[in-house]
Amino acid sequence: MLITSDSTADAVVVITGRVVPGTAYTAVTPANANSAPPNPGPNYLGIINLATGNITAPTVSGVIVQPKGLLFLPAD
Repeated sequence: MLITSDSTADAVVVITGRVVPGTAYTAVTPANANSAPPNPGPNYLGIINLATGNITAPTVSGVIVQPKGLLFLPAD
């Protein structure tokens, strides 16, 4: 289970579903980058490829979340 804060919805959101062991999930916040462009895209949930460092957005369904932070809690 992943828990995130969504600053655009002023909410705490629980993300459920299959969390793959060994996968590095992250909250991507383009506007917080030191070199952010004038009109950065919205925040999104990302997966870090540990071999290349590339970040991709996973396929998700349900409410679109713009995470500001991210916390993992095991299912137990």
